[in-house]
Amino acid sequence: MRQITTVLRVASSRSMFLLPSVLICLFAISIGAAWQIRRPQASEKDEVRERIAVLIHNALEAGNGSVEGVRTWSRVPPSPGAVEEIIKFGDDAVPVLTRYLDSNNEPERAIAVEFLGRLGGERIIVPLRKVIKNDSSRSMRIEALGWISQAPWEQASPVISEAADTDPDPKVREAAKEILVKHK
Repeated sequence: MRQITTVLRVASSRSMFLLPSVLICLFAISIGAAWQIRRPQASEKDEVRERIAVLIHNALEAGNGSVEGVRTWSRVPPSPGAVEEIIKFGDDAVPVLTRYLDSNNEPERAIAVEFLGRLGGERIIVPLRKVIKNDSSRSMRIEALGWISQAPWEQASPVISEAADTDPDPKVREAAKEILVKHK
């Protein structure tokens, strides 16, 4: 009987050490599983970035041409399919398109501004405000003013008013004033 009691004590003491080990292993496995679930989100964002790069490249190519041997680029609206894709990306498209606003390539910036404008909503206010305040191109600032006017007016109007009052270019100020008058 004494041997059975000793065996039971040893078994129960081993289970006391085994139980925490099992719990630690289960916890580690669940963390690993959670990491695996989150991991595709990063690759989804990579896919969004890569796909937007393709859409911008395609839009650039559509505008390429030449006149008497001189290479030209003219503004061609993005295809309805490209716009539909951008809209499907939703908020995930904003940081990707915002990065294009810093490009040295003006046509690339123009396409990014248009995609942001077509995306719409309050999410476009901050990136388009940056263009309106900082872009060196007058036409780019005017373009951004047109698109930002499509965003919620209570958030867009202060940006447009600021441009109407302070932009260094009279044509940009005039465009901003026209937007304010048309909206009233």
